[in-house]
Amino acid sequence: MLHVVRHTLPQWLASLPLFEASPVPPRVTPLGGYYGPDETAYIIELGDGKLVLKHYADGPEKPLPGKRAKDKAAAEAIALPMYAPGGEAPELIWEGPVEAQPGTYATISKWVEGTPADERPLTGQEIEQLAGALRTIHGNKEQVRLIAHTPRDLEAWWAASHETYRDMPQSLTDSLPAAVRESLTKVVQSVAADAQAHKRFWHLAPLTQIYGSPLPGSAVWKDGKPVLVSWERFGMGDPAYEVAYTASEIARTAGPEAGEALVTGYLAGVDDPSLATRITMYRRLLPFSMTVDLMAQAGGPFPYISDKAGALAHYLEAALVTYEWSGGNTPEVAAQAREWAKSRTVAGEDQG
Repeated sequence: MLHVVRHTLPQWLASLPLFEASPVPPRVTPLGGYYGPDETAYIIELGDGKLVLKHYADGPEKPLPGKRAKDKAAAEAIALPMYAPGGEAPELIWEGPVEAQPGTYATISKWVEGTPADERPLTGQEIEQLAGALRTIHGNKEQVRLIAHTPRDLEAWWAASHETYRDMPQSLTDSLPAAVRESLTKVVQSVAADAQAHKRFWHLAPLTQIYGSPLPGSAVWKDGKPVLVSWERFGMGDPAYEVAYTASEIARTAGPEAGEALVTGYLAGVDDPSLATRITMYRRLLPFSMTVDLMAQAGGPFPYISDKAGALAHYLEAALVTYEWSGGNTPEVAAQAREWAKSRTVAGEDQG
């Protein structure tokens, strides 16, 4: 876990050329929210201005290339100068190693003063703007030497999702209500067959630049435009997954029509007929992976989703409806999952 001792940060920051001329040390306070394991964000106040410092440290297990602390800092260092001029990203101020804690890395960018998306329903205009931002990123033909953290194709998605399901502790699965546990067992078989039958659509699908972090939760609206503020997972990846995930989250908070609007708006500017098929497949399958991800983290934080119990119930119900399990009991099974998740959060179990 993290990691930079707060009282050392002002002294370290003051030693950077960026702050040497300041007559007083920068004031540093933690920025609320959960960004992922081994990541912490701080607000830097200097005079009348605000900056954001993101600090990355590798956990006890050796991370894969692309997910190391230095890789996350490098992703922001590449993406922000590329997308800040168009308004899709904040302006990068500094990136490099943190001498106050060797082996860790940080980025400093300008604070974006605006309205966070959080989990509020987006307006029709905001959905259209977000679709445009994704088109801009995915349409950038420049190859970057970074791999995004999201699955590169359907086969990789299934491998990661099944691993999460398979590796859930026995004590956790035993604690699930019987109806939830039985429904999930049936759904996983249907999802496996569905993924196997449709993975061929990814055979020649190109990777593009993708943002990489969950949307719309990591967007801030400033001057009527979305600014994406978490580029540490940026790299080459599958645009279909990113669009489908974003549409699924919008549908959860604003209704299915809003999710459809995101996809329709995005595809209106894309010349790739097979992309619509891949997005549709991910939208069918994602409720399963979101369900098992939320179950696995039921007692701890989850990036950009505060109502974990409500999200779990939503995605489990969506998976059951898609694959026609539980019959007329689907709402009841989802309600049981919601109450189970609430009890895990209250009990504080499974927290990292």
